[in-house]
Amino acid sequence: MPFDAPFQLGPFQVGADGGLALASPDSQPCMRLTWRGCPVQATLHAGGSGTGWGTLSLCAMVGRVPSTAGAPAALRRDTVFAALRALPATLPPGWRAGLLADHRVALQSSAAIAMPTSAERLLTDVTLFLLALGPYLDLLGEVGVAPPAAGEVAGAEVAAGMVNTWPG
Repeated sequence: MPFDAPFQLGPFQVGADGGLALASPDSQPCMRLTWRGCPVQATLHAGGSGTGWGTLSLCAMVGRVPSTAGAPAALRRDTVFAALRALPATLPPGWRAGLLADHRVALQSSAAIAMPTSAERLLTDVTLFLLALGPYLDLLGEVGVAPPAAGEVAGAEVAAGMVNTWPG
């Protein structure tokens, strides 16, 4: 059964060539996944009206700075903070490292993406981010960044820069 294009599929308007455009400029479709135990969120944002460009934002919650509640953790904590201070100089262009108020560590990336786009392009960009993320997960794990808690979610709260959680 053929589809009559264009048609709407969730937050997307699908063109005759399979191109994906946002059905609404206010729409911000996202996909959440877990990569090597790390929650990751990919969000597609519309560009300015008529620009033909959008932005693909990717955010990975790579872990948490250890608590000062124990002597071994307190010693690791200094090592973690030293690694976090050095981290931005090693990141690929367009990436940012963030330390949230609750001491979660996030790695973020955003890049312009031509609109309409394709599912292939979106999945390729997400996959490239995940592959590039691997060495940073290894490094941060080695210096003592605690792995993300089970059920932790990467998301829009990172963009705001402040998260208060209780109990944490």
